[in-house]
This record gives sequence, structure tokens and C-alpha cells, in this order.
Amino acid sequence: QAQLLEANKAKAAADVEALRTFTIARMWLAGQDTADYAFFAHLAMHLDAVPYRNTQYVAVDGTKFYINPDWWNAQTRVTHNSVIIVAILHCTLQHTTRKSMRTPKRWDAACDLAAIDIMLEASMSIPEEMWDHETFKLDREDIAEGYYEVLPEEDEMPDGGNLTEVR
Repeated sequence: QAQLLEANKAKAAADVEALRTFTIARMWLAGQDTADYAFFAHLAMHLDAVPYRNTQYVAVDGTKFYINPDWWNAQTRVTHNSVIIVAILHCTLQHTTRKSMRTPKRWDAACDLAAIDIMLEASMSIPEEMWDHETFKLDREDIAEGYYEVLPEEDEMPDGGNLTEVR
């Protein structure tokens, strides 16, 4: 029982740290001088963070930003900022409502690629570990549905790289 209590304390501490660093990332966005960042900062203030261990990295459903604290707490501030922006783009581009009956991993990758297009256009950095257009040998500037059509089937997708799950 003492081990279970200690494990629960450690999880609670990790949850608090994830929420703390999420708040720091939102505040960093708010402190930037460009209109692009101001837009994302405003939207980030309306995205509720929820510690959630049933996602590998992070997930977004349109109103909530689900954080796997074990993964999140091991990342850099730059990764935090970029992943929050990707999540906000998923919400603003309505990727959560356009998912329909598409296969999850493939749709998530297509949505990430569409979000990355916008970030690169605005000269924003993307996390190194995220899939990009070169991973799939694709040209840039398409919408999620367009990327979805040309991506490999779900069982042929490479491991990793898909940091943001669209719910």
C-alpha cells in the first residue's frame, strides 16, 4: 500500500509539473511580439490542459489539450511551444470535426502536415521528432484531406513522429 501511495504521489507531481510548464508555454506565446504568436496566444488561453496518460504524447479534441505528463515533462520549452501551436491549429482548422470515419493515425499525420505548412509559412519552428513532408516525400501546401489521400495506409505508417492526436 505504501508503494501505491508513492506511485500516486509521483503521478500527481508529474501532473502538476505538466500543467505548470503548459502555463509557462502559454505565457511565452503571449509575450511574443508578432501577430502570428498573438493569435496563437489568445487561442491558447482558451485551451484547457488535462493530464492524461492514455495518449502517447498529446491529444486535442477542440476544447481540451490532453497531456501525457511522462512525455511532456521530458520535452524542451521549444517543443512545448510548437506542440501547443499544432494543437491550436487542429482546433482552428476544425480537424477534430472533419475526422469522420478516417483511420486515426493517418488522419493525425495528415492534420499535423497541414498544421506544419502554416507554421513553416510563418517561420515558426517545429519539433524535430515530428513527421514532416520529407518523411513521406510530399510537397507542401495541401489541406488535411489532401495529405490523407496520399499518405500510406495506417499499418504502413512509420513509428513515432505523430505527436498530436486529433480526437
